[in-house]
Amino acid sequence: MKPQFVLKIKLTCNLQYYMISIDGLHRSTFVHCAPCGWLQMIDDGWLLLHNVEFISIPRRYILS
Repeated sequence: MKPQFVLKIKLTCNLQYYMISIDGLHRSTFVHCAPCGWLQMIDDGWLLLHNVEFISIPRRYILS
């Protein structure tokens, strides 16, 4: 489930708010950036994406 794009909305010290699109569906997602991975909320649950760092998102996915 790789995001089609990632839009950074708000940034606080350790919590980032994103709008993402997976398969054309827009979802609000809170992501905690950590070296070991992300906690990503999809629908009702949380998905832990291991070994993914914020800087590893291709720049073309970041809209603003």
